[in-house]
Amino acid sequence: MKTPPKVMIAQHPDHAGVPYWKKTAFISTRSEIEECYRSFAELQADEYLWDWEGKFVDEAVIERLYQKYFRFFRKKQLGRDVFLTFRLPHLNTKRDYRIGRALFALKTAQSLAYEIGLNSPPLTEVIIPLVQSPKDLLTIHEAYTQLENLDHTLFKFRLRGMPQVGVIPIFEKVETLFRVRTILQSYLYEYKKRYGKFPDYLRPFSARSDPALNSGMIPATLANKAALTQYREVEEKTGVPVYPIIGPGALPFRGHLTPETLGEFREEYQGVHTLVIQGAFRYDWPLEKVKRTITNMRQIPPGKPATADNSKQLKILCGIFARPYRQTVEQLAAAVNSIASLMPKRRERILHVGLFGYSRGMGKVSLPRAIPFTGALYSLGTPPELIGTGRGLKEAMRLGLLPILEAEYKNLRRDLTKALSYYNDQAVSYLAKENSAWQAVQEDAKIIREYLNGDAYSKHEEHCMLVIKIITALRGKTGTKTLRRYVEKACRLRRSVG
Repeated sequence: MKTPPKVMIAQHPDHAGVPYWKKTAFISTRSEIEECYRSFAELQADEYLWDWEGKFVDEAVIERLYQKYFRFFRKKQLGRDVFLTFRLPHLNTKRDYRIGRALFALKTAQSLAYEIGLNSPPLTEVIIPLVQSPKDLLTIHEAYTQLENLDHTLFKFRLRGMPQVGVIPIFEKVETLFRVRTILQSYLYEYKKRYGKFPDYLRPFSARSDPALNSGMIPATLANKAALTQYREVEEKTGVPVYPIIGPGALPFRGHLTPETLGEFREEYQGVHTLVIQGAFRYDWPLEKVKRTITNMRQIPPGKPATADNSKQLKILCGIFARPYRQTVEQLAAAVNSIASLMPKRRERILHVGLFGYSRGMGKVSLPRAIPFTGALYSLGTPPELIGTGRGLKEAMRLGLLPILEAEYKNLRRDLTKALSYYNDQAVSYLAKENSAWQAVQEDAKIIREYLNGDAYSKHEEHCMLVIKIITALRGKTGTKTLRRYVEKACRLRRSVG
């Protein structure tokens, strides 16, 4: 059995800077072919996530890779030495045609590879977003089996080496992360019942951005850690090897993984096998530093997650922090949406509205996706890490749960200190005059400062000055072009769009 990859390159559009191999920051779908090759050949990653969910895609990706870089892929074969993994659309978006196209691409890629003398199926696994039940995974297996059995001269898919596709579930809600044990065990036993044996291994994928978007930074962190403990328990009970994946962004709200924070991140998320590195990690830091960090990622053992399952206490803490976060974010949605559209576009993403779009919702409001959401709040001088956190800390102290929080979230003070350096008192005071919901943010910042109790943090003065310019421009007659320039410069200063 092969050991799954340790470093997965993702197409998340959070980079502020210009990729080292391009002249502009925008990466088109066609350019992603080159990016995929460079991720393997230059960055030494061993997996590349190809997104079929949130963007327009190139169905000829395998043909293009082989045609342009055949010499490389003849030596390092896809599906054997390096891996390309499709992230499919959500099963309930009424876009079954996109899922069907992706599964057909898996089968036709096998035919192409064998035709040109390569012995490994190039596409062996797919990623399924927003998994909430075993049925979500089994549905893909059912579809693949039916595709395998198509009997027509045009569909000669019965090729050796891949009787079933591997399915990687993404768990994207705090509530779901707390019940991954039940979902995965039910899936494994049903899989064995249908196919006569367990799959060779499991690669559960814990999302880090969407849980934060929906519930706040602290619930997202605690739920991820609870899931890591449950993954270990699934492995112990079933005997199926489990290789967890986690997908963090660069800023603390979305996970805080950069070339400078790998050690702290590994300490926080013990038990992770595969780290997902997004655009800001790769393109907003010196190239040699990025390469060295990726080399370290591949060499550092995953470590062991917590052995004691204290899910009950962690769930209580998640509720304590999620309630004020959600209440405030819902009241700030209009302001967030007004500036999220100004965030620099880095990929050919499908918009969250329109014919092919979808939205992230909270209560009665729609929110942008996690990257523009985070970037919008930073641009308003309000890092989302702080929202609800101060009031949550106060309640956790009152209930005597602070020691448990600090024991579980090892880098809490570091992450809050980082976020606080981008908080702008002047900007939030101005915003509070127009919407009293910002007063809750002021309360959060005050309590967090008291909690840090003098822990050293320094204001990012240049970013704070840009925030004032952004807010002044939003309220004045400054042209959109100038406003976008301020927003993009702020992104570059914090080394991430959001």
